Amino acid sequence: MNFKSAGLLLSALMVIGSSVVHAEFLTVLSDNPNAKIYLNGEFIGDRSVANYSITPGEYQVKVTDTSGIIYSKLVTIEKDKNKTVVADRFIAEETNISDRSSRLSEGDRIHKAKGTYGIGIELGVIPGVNLHYSIDTHWGIDMTGYIFKSNGNNQSGIEGRLNYSLVNTVVNSAPASLYLSAGLGRSDSNSDNNTMASVSIGVEFSTRSAVSHPNGIYIGNGIDYMTRSLFSIENMYAKTEIGIGQINSTTTGEYLGLVGRVGLSLFF
Repeated sequence: MNFKSAGLLLSALMVIGSSVVHAEFLTVLSDNPNAKIYLNGEFIGDRSVANYSITPGEYQVKVTDTSGIIYSKLVTIEKDKNKTVVADRFIAEETNISDRSSRLSEGDRIHKAKGTYGIGIELGVIPGVNLHYSIDTHWGIDMTGYIFKSNGNNQSGIEGRLNYSLVNTVVNSAPASLYLSAGLGRSDSNSDNNTMASVSIGVEFSTRSAVSHPNGIYIGNGIDYMTRSLFSIENMYAKTEIGIGQINSTTTGEYLGLVGRVGLSLFF
């Protein structure tokens, strides 16, 4: 074989080799300072990895910190396409179902970020406009009230409650909380005055879960479109409560039994 033939053969082998081993780039982003990133079980970097050379195929990307696995997902690297993975949300390893610790950690993270203040509408023993203030991740204060005046008929009511979140988690890829609530209220009208006290347990959940989940809400036609548009608003939350309440009325006397409420609020 002469030098010219050898050169042609070497060039052909280089072309074939470059087509077989065609490297793309993988970037993994995380804002967790303790994050450690693994690719198919092999450690590739701390916190974030930028432009990691990789051949096309399917890979397991796993991110851990001091609490354990915080992100794990199978990703597909395509030829001539760079891949970026944002490890902000928790996804279970090799499945679509997250483990409990991941859901709870993610629930706490979103609960902190959803907003300190909330405003909405609430229906219950004392209905009306609801105002919410989050003291911290678990504690919050609610005030609900109304004023109605028409043709000499004056009615008003106000209720204050202290809430404590027992569990912050993720359901159908959306945040949800289980909480306890205790409060006092009063309503007055021309013919009746009521005082009340209640203790209840409630569930608060992002309305986005109803429209993002395959088995979510469906009403039909234009109403369905409006419902989905409303429920798709960022930081819109619905809640429902049931508990025990005592109501003292000047006309009907004393009531001790089940009470409940539902509400819809926007947080910011």
